[in-house]
Order: sequence, then structure tokens, then C-alpha cells
Amino acid sequence: MSATGVGRRRVVLLLASGLALGVTSALVAPASPASAGPGCGADGALGTAGVVRAAGMPSVGPGTVELRPGGGIPALRLTGTSGTGFGSALSTAYVDADACLDLVVGAPLADGRGSVQVFLGGPDGFTAPPAVTLTGRSVGERFGTQVAVRERAAGGVDVWVGAPRRTVDGRTRAGAVDHLVVAADRTSRRVETITAAGAAGGVVQASAEFGSVLTASVEGLVVGVPRQDVGGRTDAGAAYWFPLPTGAERVGRGTAWTQASPGVAGSPEKGDHFGSAVSVSWGGRPRWVLVGVPDEDIGTRKDAGLVQSFTLDARRGALAPGSSVDETQARAGVRATAGHRFGAAVAVADGSCLSGGWAVGAPGTDVGSRKDAGAFSLVAPTGSSCTSTRFTQGSLSQHDESGDRFGATLSSLGRTRPDEQTPVSQLLLVGAPGEDSSGGVRDVGSVTSFWRLEQPDDPGPAVLLPSFQYFSASDGDRARTAYGTVLPDAHPRAVR
Repeated sequence: MSATGVGRRRVVLLLASGLALGVTSALVAPASPASAGPGCGADGALGTAGVVRAAGMPSVGPGTVELRPGGGIPALRLTGTSGTGFGSALSTAYVDADACLDLVVGAPLADGRGSVQVFLGGPDGFTAPPAVTLTGRSVGERFGTQVAVRERAAGGVDVWVGAPRRTVDGRTRAGAVDHLVVAADRTSRRVETITAAGAAGGVVQASAEFGSVLTASVEGLVVGVPRQDVGGRTDAGAAYWFPLPTGAERVGRGTAWTQASPGVAGSPEKGDHFGSAVSVSWGGRPRWVLVGVPDEDIGTRKDAGLVQSFTLDARRGALAPGSSVDETQARAGVRATAGHRFGAAVAVADGSCLSGGWAVGAPGTDVGSRKDAGAFSLVAPTGSSCTSTRFTQGSLSQHDESGDRFGATLSSLGRTRPDEQTPVSQLLLVGAPGEDSSGGVRDVGSVTSFWRLEQPDDPGPAVLLPSFQYFSASDGDRARTAYGTVLPDAHPRAVR
């Protein structure tokens, strides 16, 4: 199915779906090469830098990453190798020096070990085969399940790659994160391996799958470990912060945070899954780190969900616990409700009213009689005068349907080119992996993109303008495509 307009403004999109890896790739040209526009083929079609529209579909055929030059323009495709789940992890970064965004694709099942591949963007889109391939160390470790990227001031990027099923200190599936550098000249090198042992309060634990959730900031790395046991409580969850000081090659001593940590809301309970979703703000004051706890019980309401905030001291590279928020505290007009899983997805840009505050997904939300139709909220940051707002598909001129799980994934996008200082318009992407096609084919999935309107910060509700609802361009007639299952972050650039 092709993209469908749901507003007058044109859209810029970065999506991803699926689970991961492997790769013998080919780039399918658009029907009209001229439609890619001047400059960078993938991110120049709309005259807007910093956003690449990509969707991973690892369960479709050999695994696919679908790229869209813009609304109404035929999709381009990078195709992987059968059985590798190519497309489970996606990220973008300026790797080389041509001012075109490049694409980083995770492949955790490739060759049994997993891989991460870097495709360079240029005037004609992305070129295949990949310019750089990073590989895992041992069979079954699923290297490439997640990737996080930070651009370096001197060029090239830091790439952190999760290998959540790696054996560490004899503990199976304890998990690790490999830190690598990919230089602008396409060379790569390993810098270090990060485990839970590298953090104060950290525990190397069998089956914790450290590295299954990652995000990066200019100052360091956040690792979510929702399957870590805490005090004997299975899968209570944890989140780790590892600072990377300016000019340093390796991360510093980290800190492990759980619901048993001072200042963190709630208490560790079986199956809370603290750390299921993490996000770091790009800028603004204060800087925020959000950690989702989607299976937190609120009173007697099971799996209602919670989000814990932390403030990031950019100078010291340290976190401090901030406020927590559930649906009731979010002032979203509803009580915290069993099964909503508020916090299953989180996204934050700079935390201002302008950027929509904290975006929090609640994919288990029932809308009327439609079970698990899903919703997301724009939550007023602590101390602000913003107004929180909840959105469902029905409130956005779409259709609330059972099982859509709208809000299961969220991503905030918007970048500057390396040679510019002014940020481009910000977008919020919202996945609904259970969306059915207009023809009734189940679970084809969709992603809706929203402009965050550029307006002065004010105490009114955040304003989002829907642009397009996207489906897979050629697989919308296939059940369980689950388009929109994964939405990668746009990653920060080191100060030059």
C-alpha cells in the first residue's frame, strides 16, 4: 500500500520495523530517478536535512529496509539475506564527509553471530553493498540486535552494538555492548566491550540480556536491561548510564539504576521491566533521560505503566533521578488503567512545549470497546506550564481498531547537516504494528508522522500536525508485516 496523505503538509519519515540482520543487499532505484531531488538522494527530496525515511521489515521475505524519498515518491529497497531478519535495528548518522545522512542497519542473525552494516548516502540514494560491515564474535550472541550512534567532532561515529545473548563470565545470555568506531574513511576498529560489571551497582547476570535496549547522547550511553532480576524479583529491570567525557576514547565508570535506587519511583517487582524503553533529549535545559516501566502496577491496576525521568548534568556527565509520571499524573484526562502499558515507548527531543514535551506510548489502551487500540500522550515536562494531551488514532482522523497497538513505538527526528547550525523541523513518528489494511489484511502495520509545529513556547497544549500515514509500499497485502515495529532514533552530533 502506498503512503496516504492525512494533512496538507508534506512529510519526512524515519521508520523501522522488525527484528534484525544479515545481508546481501541491492538498491532498487525509484521509478523516476529525478524524483530523488538534488543533493542527497534520500534526505534531499523535500529540501530538508537530517531525516531519512527508512522502515525495516525483517520478517518479510529475505528481510528488507524500505526507504522513502518523500510522500508519493516510490520507495527504494535494500534487501537482505533470507533468515537473517535484515532490518531489525536502524539508525542514521553522518559517517563520511559528504553531508548526506548514512544508514546503519543491524543484523543479529547474520552468519549465526550477527552483523551491523553501514550504507552511505549520496546524490543517488544509498549505495549497496554496505561500505562497512561490523561482525559479532560468537555464534548465537545476536550482535546487532540494537545499535546506538554518536557522531564524532573530528568525523566518523561511535557505534555501540548490543549483543544481548553473549556469554559473559560464564553466564549465558548475560549480554554485552561492543563499542566500535567507524571513521570517515570507512575504516573501523573496536574500542571496548561494556558489560554490567562496568557500572556501580551493576550485576552480570545470566539471561539478563544486557544490550537489548540502547540509546546514545553526546555525553554517553544508556543501556536498558528490562530482564534483569533485582533482589530476587525476576525481570524487575534496570537501566545503566555510561558517561563518555569530551575527548575520551572509552566510556567511564557507569551507574546502574533500578526501582530500588534512591529517588526512583516505585519498588522492584517481578515483571515490571524497568528499562524497556529509553530516550535522551538532544538539548534544552534541563536535559532529560526517560526510562519506561510499562508493566508497573499502579495500586491494584496491573501493567498500568510508569515513566521515570532523570536529569542529565551535561558538564559532569551524571544522572540524577527526577519525577515519575503515570497516566493520571500526566494530566492526560484518564486514570492509570490496567493493561495500558504506559511507557512501552518513550521519546524526548528537548522537553519544551515547542517540541511536544515527553512523548509516551501506551499501546495497550482500549478505546471504547476496541481492545489494545493504543494511544500516546505528550506529557508536560516537570516544572513546565505546558498542557499534557493524549492522542488516539480516532482523535487524529484515523480509525481506532482492536489490536492496532498505536503508540507501541515512538521516535523524535530532526537534525542539522554537519555544516549548518539551525535544526530542521522536528517530527514525531508513531508506530501501530497491528494496523490492518483497508482490504482487511491483518497486522500489516503503519507509521504516522507528525510535524511538531514551530511556534513560541506557551502554556497551551502541544500542537502536532499529521502528515502521512505510511504502510509498506509493496507488502501491505501480506499479513503480519508489522510495519512500524521498530523506530530508530536520530542520534546526536558532538560539538565541533
